[in-house]
Amino acid sequence: MKKKNTYPALYRWAYATGRERELIPMNQQNLIPKQTKSNWRCTTQSDLHLLEEELGIKEQLDVLLEKEDLNWHRKKKLLLGVVKLHFKVIDFIGRERYLQLLGSKKEEFIILIEQFSAYFSKSDLLKWFRISPSLYQIWYSKVHYECDSSKMKLCAKRHPFQITNREFRIIETNLKDPDYLNWPKSAIHSELLKKGRLHISRSTFYKHASFILPDNIRGKGKKPSYSPLRASYVNEYWHMDLSYFTTKNGNRSYIYAIIDNFSRKIIAWDCKTYISKKVVGEVICKALQTVSIHKLNLVSDGGSENINHYINHLLTQFLDQQQIHVDHLVALKTIKQSNSMIERFFRIMKSNYLYFNTPFAHEELVLALEKIIYEYNYLRPHYALNHLTPAEVFSGIKMPDLSKDFKAAKAIRFKKNKNCDCTICICDEGARI
Repeated sequence: MKKKNTYPALYRWAYATGRERELIPMNQQNLIPKQTKSNWRCTTQSDLHLLEEELGIKEQLDVLLEKEDLNWHRKKKLLLGVVKLHFKVIDFIGRERYLQLLGSKKEEFIILIEQFSAYFSKSDLLKWFRISPSLYQIWYSKVHYECDSSKMKLCAKRHPFQITNREFRIIETNLKDPDYLNWPKSAIHSELLKKGRLHISRSTFYKHASFILPDNIRGKGKKPSYSPLRASYVNEYWHMDLSYFTTKNGNRSYIYAIIDNFSRKIIAWDCKTYISKKVVGEVICKALQTVSIHKLNLVSDGGSENINHYINHLLTQFLDQQQIHVDHLVALKTIKQSNSMIERFFRIMKSNYLYFNTPFAHEELVLALEKIIYEYNYLRPHYALNHLTPAEVFSGIKMPDLSKDFKAAKAIRFKKNKNCDCTICICDEGARI
């Protein structure tokens, strides 16, 4: 069945009112079937009224076209701007990206709104641009009221729920703390929450952290539709793999590791100067000796060091002697999911630690790995573990309820900002919609 074409509502309005030449580019007009154009021209008055309400323009465009002080070039430019905004914003950009775009040019946007408020009500203008009055008020304050009461230059009395200078200093101090040099911002936020030093949301922390230490701008491509393997409890799935790392002396070392899917904890690991199926077996034995389980799914890739008679015989011994049934699964073969969890750990290990301070030789690498894996397991909270470390999740520790602390911190923040001693901004005048 042929898919029915859809067009912007403004196209239909333009044909219904006879203004298609003014509003729709000729190349777009040629793409619309003649029957569709004819149907649009026969739009009833009641349907036209509903369409104008949907567009949020009603009689404003008619009023604009009748303004004698606007020449034809300015009228056409403004109308085409309305078309482009409705067409591109609604059909292409998406709300989040659109707000980022306007926010990056907020000063020019404020000027535009203030200039054209002489022709339209400010509330209607904001509806056209899909901007809430509260967000516009924040942007207006940032443009016109640079206040020293706030690190973000945002009037504390007008915006009392913003973080205080003390909270900002806590974020700044910890972001620059050498102990957290290799930690992502999410882990630092979780650590401050657990210590009771800060009670703000992760998004608020990110916003201020990016102001202190700007992130590298990356292109946001479309994420592939992929469902990763996720365990329901500890020791349901383990991931096994090895990775290599070249030390400063030019020699290559191989790092073997097993990670628990549910907790992200490294159960066992080893580092050698060679690849061996026996080392793989030793790491498996070491991991199984640290837990008390009867059944386990062990996921690995299809490398010859993982899939061989030696490993099969070893797993059979565990079943016969210790009644531990290990189901060895091959990523992307016996299961559709990849071995990405252990690969992600290796990427963290290298990108966040080893590349910053590359060990000279194999022995130094082993010592560095001991510190890295201890920090990863026991000290650094994980983004996906509700502010907990892998070891805490593995041992069954639960994150306490912090809702009361958040509520108390919010009340203190409101009171302190409302009573700030700023003298630069005029908090009782202007800038209100």
